Amino acid sequence: MKVIQAVSVAIWKNDRVLLARRGRDPAKGLWSLPGGKVKAGELVEQAARREIFEETGLTLDHLEYADVNRVVRSQDNPPRTFEIHVFATSWTTGDPVAGDDAAELDWFEPQQIGDLPTTDGLPEFVARTQPTLSGL
Repeated sequence: MKVIQAVSVAIWKNDRVLLARRGRDPAKGLWSLPGGKVKAGELVEQAARREIFEETGLTLDHLEYADVNRVVRSQDNPPRTFEIHVFATSWTTGDPVAGDDAAELDWFEPQQIGDLPTTDGLPEFVARTQPTLSGL
């Protein structure tokens, strides 16, 4: 089975993280970290910067690699496996604006995420990105 490389970025503003409500399938209508697929020949950090700009309009100064998540979408035909490289950063300037893939953007405290319709494992990923920002 082919593994599809993807990226997500946890952008922290004080004690809140920026989430995107997906405007397209897969997972249309669910909240997730902004991100997307890595293009051929692209490094994962380049993909993270590109996806964040496309989905939020933000340009990021510093990215810190936080985690990797393997997601198997067995409901797809044929089933697909995604390897999602998760980055973390602190918001510095600019107002995020929902781009082409995002129906909506908003800032959430981690404890609020469990009450939202989210992509699989989102609360755990958000929790794992917060400690990585100690040096930012």
